[in-house]
Amino acid sequence: MIENMFEIKVKELRSYNQRIVRAFYVSLIMPAFFFIPSIIQGHWVFGAIVSTVIFLLFFLPRQVRQLVFITSISARNGVLTIVYMEGNEQAIMSGKIEDFHFKLGGRYSKQDVTLKVYHKDERILRQYQLGDWSTSKFNQILAAFQ
Repeated sequence: MIENMFEIKVKELRSYNQRIVRAFYVSLIMPAFFFIPSIIQGHWVFGAIVSTVIFLLFFLPRQVRQLVFITSISARNGVLTIVYMEGNEQAIMSGKIEDFHFKLGGRYSKQDVTLKVYHKDERILRQYQLGDWSTSKFNQILAAFQ
């Protein structure tokens, strides 16, 4: 466990709005592959409905992933401070180091690893691999706070 000093800063490469717009366009790709052939075959109503459902299944999880972006985690004199962006608003959370713990989470593959931040055993933040966040940075934080 870190007692004196630790700091990691990660630059937000894209703003929240830029990340959402990108997620929107990426989410349009799969429904387009379904909708265009359905128009050609004359089933545009069915194609529109199914394409909308597919779009929502792709876009909504991506939108949630883009919401929180941790820009800094630092520990000094027994106090942990986490600076993060929630949408376009900056937020700061701090408290005793012993009240916080970190875990890695993942769903489908090693490329889908997340850093989960807990405060008094309640998950308060989840950082996805966005921008400069990577599994190696997650592991660096885990090693520092174990």
